[in-house]
Amino acid sequence: MREIKPQGKVYLVGAGCGGEELLTLKALDCIKNAQVIIYDSLVDEDILLNARKDCEKIYVGKRFGKPSLLQGKINGIILNKALEGKTVVRLKGGDPFVFGRGGEEAQALEKENISYEVVPGISSCIAVPQRAGIPVTHRDTSRSFMVITARKSDGTPVDRQVLEGYARTKGTLVVLMGLNLIGYIADTLVSCGLSEDTPAAVISDGCRKNQRVIRTTLKNAEKDVKENNMKSPAVIVIGDTAACDFSGEKQQQETKNILITGTATHTEKLSKELKKLGLHGEKLILSKINISTCEQELAKGIEKVENGCYTIFTSPNGVDVFFNLLKRYEIDVRKIYGTRIAAVGSGTCEKLRNYGLIPDVVPQKYTVEELAKAIAEDCRKNGGVKSAVAFRSAQGSKSLEEILTKEGFDFTDVSTYSVGADKDAIENFEKNGAEKKYSRITFSSGSGVKIFFEEMKNPQSFFSQDTVVICIGEETKKQIEKYRGLIGNMKIITADNFSCKGLAKAVKENCYEQKQKIKTEQHNEKSC
Repeated sequence: MREIKPQGKVYLVGAGCGGEELLTLKALDCIKNAQVIIYDSLVDEDILLNARKDCEKIYVGKRFGKPSLLQGKINGIILNKALEGKTVVRLKGGDPFVFGRGGEEAQALEKENISYEVVPGISSCIAVPQRAGIPVTHRDTSRSFMVITARKSDGTPVDRQVLEGYARTKGTLVVLMGLNLIGYIADTLVSCGLSEDTPAAVISDGCRKNQRVIRTTLKNAEKDVKENNMKSPAVIVIGDTAACDFSGEKQQQETKNILITGTATHTEKLSKELKKLGLHGEKLILSKINISTCEQELAKGIEKVENGCYTIFTSPNGVDVFFNLLKRYEIDVRKIYGTRIAAVGSGTCEKLRNYGLIPDVVPQKYTVEELAKAIAEDCRKNGGVKSAVAFRSAQGSKSLEEILTKEGFDFTDVSTYSVGADKDAIENFEKNGAEKKYSRITFSSGSGVKIFFEEMKNPQSFFSQDTVVICIGEETKKQIEKYRGLIGNMKIITADNFSCKGLAKAVKENCYEQKQKIKTEQHNEKSC
């Protein structure tokens, strides 16, 4: 008897404009659970980092003038993957039903009686102008807006009659996929009766870190696009509101130009902490956690744990990996019962508390050297066993072992994980972002610093003479100092508190200091 395979389901998902912060929760849930993602070139590829490790990702292009699959071929891929019983996400920039050909794909699924669901996204026709400070409607100047694509389905320019229809209104015109036709569009609108001085704006790479905006007029639009080397994808806005700039860019520039580096988990957490303080950081995922121990090695380390000895954790990652490994290998957490828990950093302590453990030994200064000294002092005071087992990164500082061994401890170092370069994320950042200078760059580990300077193609390009480097501890600062030859004599600040909150606080305080310095300089200039 022939086996009947169950059909899969297709989600036509709008990815919004830009990064994952503009995804809907439903869209993110679909991406996380998809077995297959079929995506186009308008999607920020950082979004794909949320997919399952075993997810099949199929790139199908879809940008005018660039190689891409025909729509019929794309429909075939969607249908075939669904008929294999897979959960399929067709991921598109913006909204799937706003010039996204989602309707055509839905028709193909209807025809084959395949289950599907449409997940709305934030459309570029509204979001991109908004990010550039342009409202598509305004009660005083534009009480309606019209959205068109610059080309018809056969690739020919939009009909003159469509542009004539807009010219008779007093609203805003938003043109998608029309950069290389801007001359034709501007000339046609002027010939239809619009003033050649009508405001226009062109936004390239809207809602992305390398967004560029020019404000012009119908008369100068084509010339300004060429002179400024504007690139697709671009959105064109025509009408009185195109002259508006409600982006708050001047007020926000100092608080937006921050680069956050680290693992995906760390950059996300620090980004949220900065947002609470009114700051906006750009995430650069440099590294990823690789679990580097096996069951036997972990078990050997656990066997060394005895009543009264010290169990040591030096990072939040180390705590998470330790408990994940206990779960994976079904090792009872009570194996560390009766030991004294030692930890460095408030982030590590917080993570331990989340697992129901309150550290016994925490140094006032957040360094492994101070941790080792604190353990030795605690042992002298409490008559503990001179034995210690550390569950930490393979790149951990050797100072911990050296100091404790010198103090007469039997020290066991269990390398539960290692930190390695996330080459895909680094490549994606370099591919999608134009090089720019940052006012502040944060680092959370020595290994992250090393990856930044040795894996990035041109790391010094992110620094200006005024860039401030803000790091999470002395070990990280020492690593940064090794690259003085590349970054010059710029200011390096160490957070007082060894955590994301502490790092965010240090960034905020530095922003405030810089703001006060500028105010003082401006006051002095006026006094002269």
